[in-house]
Amino acid sequence: MSRGFLLLTLLTVFSSIQVSPAKPLKALMQRWVMYTEECSRNNSREPPLTGVVCNRTFDMYACWPDGLPNTTVSVSCPWYLPWHHKVQHGWVYRECDADGQWVPQKNTSECDANDPAQPHYGQILKKFQTMYTVGYSLSLGALVLALGVLITFSHPPCPLSHPPCPLSHPPCPLSHPPCPLSHPPCPLSHPPLFIEVERCIFIVN
Repeated sequence: MSRGFLLLTLLTVFSSIQVSPAKPLKALMQRWVMYTEECSRNNSREPPLTGVVCNRTFDMYACWPDGLPNTTVSVSCPWYLPWHHKVQHGWVYRECDADGQWVPQKNTSECDANDPAQPHYGQILKKFQTMYTVGYSLSLGALVLALGVLITFSHPPCPLSHPPCPLSHPPCPLSHPPCPLSHPPCPLSHPPLFIEVERCIFIVN
């Protein structure tokens, strides 16, 4: 998803929020996106630590390196904050627990400024972070779907490279043909009747 498209979408969504200056809002969005890209580049330069560690990540607020278990990790206040010039020497803290998982809560007190506009910017930033996550997820899902459709319809139907397999075992022949008649028809034990009649006539004569 291009950065320009994302900014256009988010500016449309935030048009319902009453923001006095439009340019500071757009600048905040652009700086936040630039910060996320810088975080991704920095985290990809060095190989990740092995073993049980809290993995490097961007939690929509600050960029975190790999953290060792049972330690407190600190990073500088994000430079995209509109009041960064007031908190540029501050730090944001986050705990890495014994299982190598980041604790959800973080300490951002040193990055907060006594600025009347801070709550307003904070509200906008939270909405922006949510919309960025949702928009990125939808864009990724659409990309995967389009890739699947492209792969499905880019190849013609596969030819029949293999003809139908012949029967590996033809029908078994009859191992035993029909048994012949072991006993032929019995001969006539008595001659036919007309032979007996002729014999009688011969005797009489």
